[in-house]
Amino acid sequence: MNSDFQLSYVLSPGTTFYAGFSDRQENLKLLGNPPYLQNTENLDLHTGRRVFMKFNYLFQL
Repeated sequence: MNSDFQLSYVLSPGTTFYAGFSDRQENLKLLGNPPYLQNTENLDLHTGRRVFMKFNYLFQL
């Protein structure tokens, strides 16, 4: 399951600021030594969380 959230703010045409958050969960569980993956019924394993910011500016010549 993926959850994504993004905001954008347009300062002027061609100039934009973006900020967001992303989270990914899977129905896997780490077990044993050495560790191995096993399927489960719940979304227990967070496999990726990201926070990002981006700024676009349009240069015209």
